[in-house]
Amino acid sequence: LKTLEEPPPKSVIVLIASSEQTQLPTIRSRCQIVRFRPLQNEVVATLLQSLGEVDTSDEATRLASLSHGSLARAKQFADPELRDFRDEFLVRLAQLPTKAIGLATDIGGFVDSAGKDAPVRRERLKLVILMAVDFYRELARHRSAAELSDDQSLASAVETATRSQMIDVEAVASCVDRCLDAQAQVDANANQATLIECWIDDLATLLHMPIG
Repeated sequence: LKTLEEPPPKSVIVLIASSEQTQLPTIRSRCQIVRFRPLQNEVVATLLQSLGEVDTSDEATRLASLSHGSLARAKQFADPELRDFRDEFLVRLAQLPTKAIGLATDIGGFVDSAGKDAPVRRERLKLVILMAVDFYRELARHRSAAELSDDQSLASAVETATRSQMIDVEAVASCVDRCLDAQAQVDANANQATLIECWIDDLATLLHMPIG
């Protein structure tokens, strides 16, 4: 705060945060707020090619479709191991609750494989949770007859989930909310194993409650 009140001559100070509300009012009042929007998929694909992150335009397009407008996330999905995990995870998520056993353990193992550093593992877990958010949002779009994503893994998982049961939109929305809660719990340094187990158990319960 002292630096903001009396900045060095000819200086430009840039504070980066994920939320305006998490900053103290005394800090917000001394800053000019600039909001950054996600990049368009076409921009992400172009950047991936110009930076030499991919070999083909098709690969750039696929990674961009997974990026949520983030170049950093697109580069993460350049890892085949991460893409393979996502494909399997979406299938098992679509088959809940019958495939709940062992899923939390497998997620924990995948998160732990990111390394010993806790911040790195937390970021991987948040990425896994975001995969689930993608699934439930696509499920809601399918239920409302909206135009669906051309992501084949996501489309196949949604088809699996809707093949044998009616999907309640409110239940899907509750699943998205539960995922966002889980992300907040990751940021709050909740115990990883307990967090994952409770999260998966709640998802298995929420989407498959009787529709009344």
